[in-house]
Amino acid sequence: MWRENDASDGDEFLHVHNGLFPAPLPDGKSIEEEYISCVNKTNNSRMEYLFAGLGKFVARSMLDSRIIDIHFNPLFFRLAEKEDDDRLSVLSLNAVDKRLCESLKLLQRFADAKQNIQAYHSLSLIEKAKRIKKIRIDDISVDDLALDFTLPGYNKIEL
Repeated sequence: MWRENDASDGDEFLHVHNGLFPAPLPDGKSIEEEYISCVNKTNNSRMEYLFAGLGKFVARSMLDSRIIDIHFNPLFFRLAEKEDDDRLSVLSLNAVDKRLCESLKLLQRFADAKQNIQAYHSLSLIEKAKRIKKIRIDDISVDDLALDFTLPGYNKIEL
């Protein structure tokens, strides 16, 4: 139900330093689609049932002015209140998973370097391809990263 990348091992209960944030859904549905299908009763999966129950619990506690000790990630609330014009970035991911954010920032540096090479109009396509192949950042090449195009920590979710 929750991302566990930074969780403390060996505890009976899940404690994540940045707060609880929902784990990605393996079937490619977004949280909104998952919620709508739960409301419409079209697909009663276990995850839908658990989130619907949690939502009712939190809503009732708020109505009763009761304090509950659940440490949610601030980005989780931001997404719940999200306006259409409010865009998330790779840096938003830092609030959820610092290591994944750092990995994506490294990939972005490779993409920027490739874009810079492609911007040179004086180079031939062959020369551009050679220079792109030689890109190294922090003494690492793209091949060294062994990318498999799945979400880190969730090998069943393809990117």
